[in-house]
Amino acid sequence: MDSLAGNTLQKKSGDLVGAGQALKAVDIVGLFFSAEWCPPCRKFTVTLAEAYKDLKGKGKSFEVVFVSLDVSKEEMKTTMEVHGDWLAVPFGDPLIPDLEQKYAVEVVPTLVIMKKSGEIITMEGRRDISKKGAAAFDAWQQGKAATTEEDQ
Repeated sequence: MDSLAGNTLQKKSGDLVGAGQALKAVDIVGLFFSAEWCPPCRKFTVTLAEAYKDLKGKGKSFEVVFVSLDVSKEEMKTTMEVHGDWLAVPFGDPLIPDLEQKYAVEVVPTLVIMKKSGEIITMEGRRDISKKGAAAFDAWQQGKAATTEEDQ
């Protein structure tokens, strides 16, 4: 995935892993822009974590990469404790503002869903998960959003 190629990701344990290695067998990736200071983010993190657990339990090829917009490592750690086994861009990494700009992130939470090639499937991953839960994955595999603006 071009956006993360050559970069390092962090596991919940704090261990670092190369993005290419960590994501090489993953078909669908969600870049999750969020922050602990944001109440809607905290609520959606729980919803996304439930869908993630469901998908992983069914053997689906999906991974979430948490892009923290927190103001401290401690806040980022708090969010990571809620979400389970997702990967994350390390706190303070210069990649974070680059990703924010590349995906025009103006509000959080934002969940960008893309193919392993880096092709964006939908910028509305949050809406898809909120409305469809883990069932959104089926539409993503077909290269389309699971919801439309009318589903808001």
